[in-house]
Amino acid sequence: MRTQNSSVMAAVTHEGKTMEFYGVLRDVIQLMYNSSVQSHMSVVLLCCGWYNPTINMKSAGINDDRHFKSIDITSLWYERDPFILMTQARKVFYL
Repeated sequence: MRTQNSSVMAAVTHEGKTMEFYGVLRDVIQLMYNSSVQSHMSVVLLCCGWYNPTINMKSAGINDDRHFKSIDITSLWYERDPFILMTQARKVFYL
């Protein structure tokens, strides 16, 4: 639907501060490697388009009224660094 998508949130450190990054899930990548002949290990990465929470310093890009968070999705951030580990992400729901 046009009003719903699969999105993620990750609490990460940016310039020495812990921030919540919100974005849209673009791809899931599973990297598999052999640790021995009988066992296989894997790491799952999420490729995300991160929304810029600082585009409007007046509203900081994210408005939180304790019930809902409104996120300005007109600008992307960290386009050259879109990956996080799957264990770093939390699923959120956008309407």
